Amino acid sequence: MEPTPEARAEARRNPGGWVYAIDPRYDPDGAVPPEGIKGAWKVDERGDIVGEFIPNPRYQPEGSVQPKPCAGRPDA
Repeated sequence: MEPTPEARAEARRNPGGWVYAIDPRYDPDGAVPPEGIKGAWKVDERGDIVGEFIPNPRYQPEGSVQPKPCAGRPDA
């Protein structure tokens, strides 16, 4: 996965850290669960993305989440 221009701009604002690719179903400024993070890029001390995209094995794209079972009757 190639970094977007927005990801590169975020990297320049956060040297020495990480830039995360967030699933668009989530607000990146809010609380994002681990399964909502597609993966990340490492950022060097100059604010440049370095290395390959690291996919998140816990990421669950839309449609991959199985409904959780619940108790009750469907006609209730």
